[in-house]
Amino acid sequence: MEIILFKSTTCPQCKVAKAKLDAAGIEYREELDMAVMEQYGVKSIPTLYVDGTKINKLSEINKWINEQVGKKNG
Repeated sequence: MEIILFKSTTCPQCKVAKAKLDAAGIEYREELDMAVMEQYGVKSIPTLYVDGTKINKLSEINKWINEQVGKKNG
């Protein structure tokens, strides 16, 4: 599964998304490069890219993380 967190170093919501991914034990890579963001069609941060699907907004990212944690514990 390819998971990328598109973020910036100064975005508070990006820091929260990163912390939640880390706490959930989800492996991902971070992407800060604007050219790569454009290549993936990312227009806002934080954006989580999961196997071709973009998840925007911290609330939606949190929802996805909770679903993954539920699958691990289920």
